[in-house]
Amino acid sequence: MSSEKEFTYKNSGTNRQANHYCARDYGPDVPNPNSYHYSNRNGSHDYSNSDTNTTTKTGSSESK
Repeated sequence: MSSEKEFTYKNSGTNRQANHYCARDYGPDVPNPNSYHYSNRNGSHDYSNSDTNTTTKTGSSESK
């Protein structure tokens, strides 16, 4: 059985810097219901998961 929480997509697309993003809504019963993920052109990733209020960056940093 999967421990993944159900979510709805709020929006996704590409921003002005050509970075892909995806925002998900996990509802009110998680610490961070408005999570997101950026896949940046330079190979880095910025994301905020539903189970924590922290933001994580991997790889090179590039502004969103």
